[in-house]
Amino acid sequence: MGHLTCLDVFSFKKTKKHIECCVNEVARKEGDYGKELPKPIRWYEDKIYNSKEEAEKAIRAKDKGWYDQLAVLFREPVGDFRTKKIKDMEKRIERECKKNSLLKEKMHFLNHKSNLITCKNCSSKISSKYLKRTNFCPVCSKDLRPISVQEKIKKNEEKINFLQKELRKMVKKERLKIFQNQKTKTEVFWLVKTEFHV
Repeated sequence: MGHLTCLDVFSFKKTKKHIECCVNEVARKEGDYGKELPKPIRWYEDKIYNSKEEAEKAIRAKDKGWYDQLAVLFREPVGDFRTKKIKDMEKRIERECKKNSLLKEKMHFLNHKSNLITCKNCSSKISSKYLKRTNFCPVCSKDLRPISVQEKIKKNEEKINFLQKELRKMVKKERLKIFQNQKTKTEVFWLVKTEFHV
C-alpha cells in the first residue's frame, strides 16, 4: 500500500486527450482501485524549459503534493549534440564507475591468512572462512575492510561525483550554444508527472 509517482515524456505533437488516455490507462492497470487519476492534469504552457532536468525541477517546484498531476514543456535538440569533449568525459566517467564497482565488489577476505577478523565497530570476532561473500560484519553490518580500502572507495566516489558535475556543466554550456543558434532544430516535449495509489 502506498503511492506511485511517474514522470513520462510525450511529444508536443500528441494531443492532451491522447496523453491523458495513456496515463489514465497506466493508473487503471497499476493502481489499487482500477480507476483513472484522482485529479486532472494541470498543463503549464507558459514556458519551455531547456532540458528534461530543468523540467523536472519545475515540476518539483509547482507540485502541490497529495496526488497532484501536472505537465510542463521542455525542448531537446534534434540529433546528437554531444561534442568530442562531452563523449570523452562520458567514457571517463564510465571507466571510473567500473573501476569503483570492481573495488566495491571485490571480496577482501577471500584469501585472508588470519583465522579471525575483529570488527572495529562492535568488537565481534568472525571466522574468516565465513567472510567469503561479504565485506560487512554479520553482527552490526559495518564495513570490515581496512580504512585504507574504504578511503579509496570514498575518494573514487568523490572523483566520480566531481566528473559528473563537470559533465553536467559541459552539457548545459553546449545546450545553451545550441539554443542560441536559430538554425538548430529542436523538438518540444511534455514532461508529465502523475501520482496515484497502489
